[in-house]
Amino acid sequence: YEGKSDGGDAMGRAVACVRHLLSPAAHGLSGRTISAAYDDWETLSPFERKWREGLAAATRYHADHGDLACRNSYVDDEGFRLGTWLANKRNRSDRLTPEQRAALDSLGMRWNT
Repeated sequence: YEGKSDGGDAMGRAVACVRHLLSPAAHGLSGRTISAAYDDWETLSPFERKWREGLAAATRYHADHGDLACRNSYVDDEGFRLGTWLANKRNRSDRLTPEQRAALDSLGMRWNT
């Protein structure tokens, strides 16, 4: 994948941003093995785990559909309730960090739906 789509460079920027946010290096894991990153998963707060799961699900949905416009009742193939998760992020956007908001923005999040 070269980061190009019908949307031009926007998709490439979105993918690069999400890859960075999900990469071990973005979370202070530089120089450590992937297995160590999985071990660190156990030490994450439930909120951080849910955020990472949600962002991964949103990234998959965006890759398949080109947007984040799923129904509130949408559940992905892995059983993640993405529609509810996205609705909660919209309703509680004041609780997101700037990095979290930027990650969702990079996927084309529509905040007022």
